[in-house]
Amino acid sequence: MRARWLALGGVALAAVVAPARATTRVSARVPAVTGHSYILVDPVTGAVLAARHPELRMPMASVTKLMTALVAVEHASLNAKVDVTAGAAATSGSSMQLIAGERIAMRNLLKGLLIASGNDAAVAIADGISGSVPRFVALMNRRARALGMTNTHFENPDGLDYAHHFTSARDLVLVGRQVVANPVLERILKTRRAVVPGPNGIGGRVLISQDGALGSWTPIDVIKTGRTHAAGGTVVCRAVQPGTGVQLWVAELGAPSVAGRSADVEKLIGWGFRHYSRTTVLSVGAPEGTIPVTDDPGVVVQLQVARELVSVIRVDMRLTRTIRVAGGVSLPVAEGQVLGTITVRQGAHVLGVRSLVARAAVNPSVGTGAAS
Repeated sequence: MRARWLALGGVALAAVVAPARATTRVSARVPAVTGHSYILVDPVTGAVLAARHPELRMPMASVTKLMTALVAVEHASLNAKVDVTAGAAATSGSSMQLIAGERIAMRNLLKGLLIASGNDAAVAIADGISGSVPRFVALMNRRARALGMTNTHFENPDGLDYAHHFTSARDLVLVGRQVVANPVLERILKTRRAVVPGPNGIGGRVLISQDGALGSWTPIDVIKTGRTHAAGGTVVCRAVQPGTGVQLWVAELGAPSVAGRSADVEKLIGWGFRHYSRTTVLSVGAPEGTIPVTDDPGVVVQLQVARELVSVIRVDMRLTRTIRVAGGVSLPVAEGQVLGTITVRQGAHVLGVRSLVARAAVNPSVGTGAAS
């Protein structure tokens, strides 16, 4: 290892670069995908693992409904009752089968919106909260600006094609992450099938996910897809790697087919997961240098790691370790006495911090455990 030591006010700092064996070669070649625009993001570190035109403004189709849902929960109670207008019930495209004149709870409209991708649910929500679609869309655009979605503009709450209705892959990840921060919406997005009351509470409506093959692919836990003539296939989803718990977000716009969209997402996520591994970064008892004894020149105390650190790491990135200890220590020193810390990072991301302790006791009389 290489260490660079600095003494600052009696404190010694060492930046230690982990050996080359800490990295593993991962193919730098991103899988070929059919979508016109996409992004693959690690939400913990913010790292973009792969992207193509991530800022490009493109039609978004039904992924629009993520913002519709977000604005809905921020402006209405889940138990609020909404009167379904004739206009909402007549909205074209995918539907949760609303009937004009019925009253339905907001929580059930959200299920119809996100599971069945109901365009009728989207308009009913807009009417129920704002009294009209244009006023609700203004709330959507205001929320997009607050989130930093600089390449997004909404013209409707359902995602039907419109000249000035667009987003970017990067913006889709922003709104997706904000939506799943709400436990209710996260739970709905994880649901593939649900039953909600029928018109005026009579009977039931079965809601089936519109997400196709991706909805049943195990690593994906939350997803919203869309498709229109102008937008092609669109998707934003979160996947969790079995065994490590690593989360990756993917957004894609402009896939030429539903099958192509599914294949693209699976390839990108599979490739992304190969960048991560759970490993022992620091072992209990591992030696980590020495500290001088100030009142017995030439004598040092050996340091070791007090507690194991197991972490998920990027296998293609080196680890750095920063050791922080006092400039010296006075005797006696007890075995296991905490004398400093070691911090392990990958880039700016802190993997963990562990105490450094004396490997053995060192006493003034005999200097047991010391090495000169």
